[in-house]
Amino acid sequence: MRLLLVLLAFTTLTACANKGYRKDKKMFYTKMWEKMDTNNDGNVTRQEYDASHDKHFKDVDTNNDGKITKEEHKAFHKSKMKDCCGKKKKDCGKGGCKTE
Repeated sequence: MRLLLVLLAFTTLTACANKGYRKDKKMFYTKMWEKMDTNNDGNVTRQEYDASHDKHFKDVDTNNDGKITKEEHKAFHKSKMKDCCGKKKKDCGKGGCKTE
């Protein structure tokens, strides 16, 4: 289950980092770290890490059945690509966001 979450996060990161978005990778990691470090002590405890990933799973599992379907995964990924690109979904495809 945790492997799926890590793969999902990596997929989103990779798509956003490609095609001119590499400079934002550091900002992405910083934001991700800040979301996990809920007590702002500069460290992420196991409890903080697990809570962050549990929330992520709940965000993807839109029908709250405790499972992520391919459709839920695809819909979540598309929504994150749209957020990442700041463009319409058609502009976000395999290999990252179009920069033109």
